[in-house]
Formats: sequence, structure tokens, C-alpha cells
Amino acid sequence: MKIYIPKCQLERSKFNSSDLHLITNTATNCLGQREVVNNTSTMVLSSALSSGACGNIATANQTHITYSNTLHISPSKSLLITRSNFKVNFSCTYPLKTSIALNSTLNPVIGLVIIDVPGLHGNGKFTVTMQAFTNEDFTGPVTDQTPLKVEDNIYISVIIYDLDANNFALKVTGIFASPTPDSTTQYDLLKNGCPATGDAEGLVSVRQNGNSAEARFAMKVFKITNSDFVNLSANVTICNGTCVQDCSLRSLASEYSSAGSAIITLPL
Repeated sequence: MKIYIPKCQLERSKFNSSDLHLITNTATNCLGQREVVNNTSTMVLSSALSSGACGNIATANQTHITYSNTLHISPSKSLLITRSNFKVNFSCTYPLKTSIALNSTLNPVIGLVIIDVPGLHGNGKFTVTMQAFTNEDFTGPVTDQTPLKVEDNIYISVIIYDLDANNFALKVTGIFASPTPDSTTQYDLLKNGCPATGDAEGLVSVRQNGNSAEARFAMKVFKITNSDFVNLSANVTICNGTCVQDCSLRSLASEYSSAGSAIITLPL
């Protein structure tokens, strides 16, 4: 979360531009720092998306995570003080159900967070990345030039870099395969967080899911009849705490998740 206030606006309003801070002011980034933004001298304060960072308070419900903080502004230092101390309570809300999309070269679509200050509330999007790798240690990204053969192993990572992993976890609830991104024909590879049964049984195995900011899977490459491509789509959600699925129970309970999807096109 970032707050931008023109330095001249503060000083003209008889506030001390050198004394700006969030709830906690022990870290440098929790204090106002001068930057030139669009050719304007601006005071900038930033806070990591983490509970407790700069005094952040994190709250969550069934659909969103909200981080709240307070900006403290002091009056100018002079013989006559004509301003009171000033506080701005602000927050930024992020949806728990998140969509990602990548093209064949695995370039993610990135969400942008904009907060107008002074203000009370902003809306944000998490940056979610989905990638395929050739190596078991999740190195060697798969691109549209990577040769893949049926029965080769590849490794899928879905990650939110900004997620407060001390309080929340990312979970992939479903992975689907289709011949084209807009095809109505889909084959379940992962269902309710566990490897699917039937024709796709044994194609996907879970390395980690629901216990951190990253979910990891191993997948055997396969071919869809009459198609030269396999498009992978994934439904992702964010859990309040951890939400590791016990796949040994083969639970068929339906779990609510977003309709958002991530897409990777694999040339075969």
C-alpha cells in the first residue's frame, strides 16, 4: 500500500512535511520519504501487505482481506501553532477469489493498485502468477518453444508474491485441460484440491497446496485427441489460515471457488 501527498500542499496547509508516519514509525518505509512524482515533490509512505507491518491491521471475511492503517500528520513547527494533529484512517481491500491469465509465453496479467489520499478506502488486486517448468526443482520455464512429449514430466507453480503468508494461504481448487482456451470441452485434472480420477487419474500429483503463498504440482504431459495443444485452466482461492486438502480421503464435497482461470498453452 502506498500513499502520495504533494509536499507543497502539506506545507501550504501549515503541516510539517518532514513528520509523516503510519501507526508504527520504527521502520524507514513507515515514515514519509520525499520523491519526485510526475515532476512534483511528493511525500510517499509505503507499507508491506503484512499484518503488523507499520502497524497494519488485517481483517478477513468470506470474500475479502482488508489491511488498515492510520496516517499521522503534525502541524508545522513555529512560534504560533495554528493546526491540530491530523490523522487519516485508510484501508485497502483485496478479493480472496483471484483470476490469472497467461499467454503462451507465460507472461502474467498483473493487477494495479491505486489509492487516492487523503481518502478512506481503496480496492486492490493480488498479482498471481502461474508458470510451468521442466525441472523438478521448479527451474527451466516452459515456453511455446519448449519441446514436450507425451509422458514427459512438467511442474506447475501458482504463486502470489504479495500474500501475507503468516495469515493466509493460496489454494488451487481445480485444474482443467481443454483443446482451446474458449472450448466448452474440459477434462478435470485436479478436483476439490485433489488429483482427479477417471481418464486423467495419475496425470497430476500435489507437491504443496493450501499451506503457503505458492501451490506446486507435477504433471505428466498428455495429448488431447485431434488437438495439438493442451490448455490448462486453474481455479484459485485464498484461505484465512492454511487449508491443506487431505486427498487420501478422496472427498467429493463441493468447495466454493472463483470462476477465474489461469491459462497455459502447451505445444505438443
